Amino acid sequence: MKIKRFEAESAPAALRLARAALGDEAVVLQTRRVRVGGLLRLGGRERVEVLAAVDSSPVPAEDGDHPRSGSHSLEGYSSPAMPPAERGGWERDLSGLREELAVLRRLVLSAACPEPGEGAPADLRAQLRERGLSDAVLARLWEDGPPADLGAARARLANQLPAAPIALRPSGPTVVALVGPTGVGKTTTVAKLAASAALVEGRRVLVVTLDTYRIGAVEQLQTYARLINVPLVVAASATEVSTIRPRFAEYDLVLLDTVGRSPRCADQIAEQARALAAAEPTEVHLLLAASASIAALHHAGAGFAVTRPTHLLLTKRDEAVEFGPTVSALVEAGLPVSYVTTGQNVPQDIEAADPAALAAAVLGEEA
Repeated sequence: MKIKRFEAESAPAALRLARAALGDEAVVLQTRRVRVGGLLRLGGRERVEVLAAVDSSPVPAEDGDHPRSGSHSLEGYSSPAMPPAERGGWERDLSGLREELAVLRRLVLSAACPEPGEGAPADLRAQLRERGLSDAVLARLWEDGPPADLGAARARLANQLPAAPIALRPSGPTVVALVGPTGVGKTTTVAKLAASAALVEGRRVLVVTLDTYRIGAVEQLQTYARLINVPLVVAASATEVSTIRPRFAEYDLVLLDTVGRSPRCADQIAEQARALAAAEPTEVHLLLAASASIAALHHAGAGFAVTRPTHLLLTKRDEAVEFGPTVSALVEAGLPVSYVTTGQNVPQDIEAADPAALAAAVLGEEA
């Protein structure tokens, strides 16, 4: 029995994919609407997913001279009544088909993807689950058949993790906003990015802070700006951001530090989104703490979706105890990861995201 998952923009399109891959005898086991990139509710779009199966074993012939057909013709409705012996055989076939479908349904309900087949250790999927990978991510890793081994699974996981650091525009300012919950390290990360761009790359950098709420926030960033020798501007509202927006043209990189908010504070985050809109950011990086629980990652993604993040930035990698759930969240969010921070030291404790390194952090280094 061969089972495969197909995804398309509509149900008819998904069904066409299933029949093209499995043949006209394919049986649809499940149809549902899914949102691609939906775990954090970022960058998602609705599609239709079809789970289909086909019996890959040869169909045995009936006793006698007439082989059993894979399907019953409508001609049977105009033919004479079926003899008892033939009717009994047909009923046995129908009973067998029902039993087979029942087995398939149990299989679908027990797992989000087919069990590993030949060429993969029987417990490979269990190993990956133990390391914190979600069923949704495992389904992606098994889409083209089971990985041959842990190394193959690691490579597939890396392929599911797009990475994209800040891309400076060839002309005009690149405006990058950092948003996220309280305590994820936005201000320190702004300082690290500013130091790298100004001191290492020789770029003209402007730092703008919208964080006028947290006690000592402006003073902390002023200290960093003075050490790095970059200008700092304070803007407390969307109106003030609009006023200083023309100054951005004088710089290669403008970094916007924002106040941390609870993902549940929808009104405050909406106000923040309006201020960001006035800044016309090129990129918006949502900061997520690697040490946070999977529930906290869910809340952060949902709460800050209104700010329209273009990237994810992972902080506090050094504090993470279990990394599998975090990487699962990154995969399912469907946004590129820009950087990973690994400590408090400015500017050294930050690095561009490396998909292979993230996958290895979950599944181990290659032997």
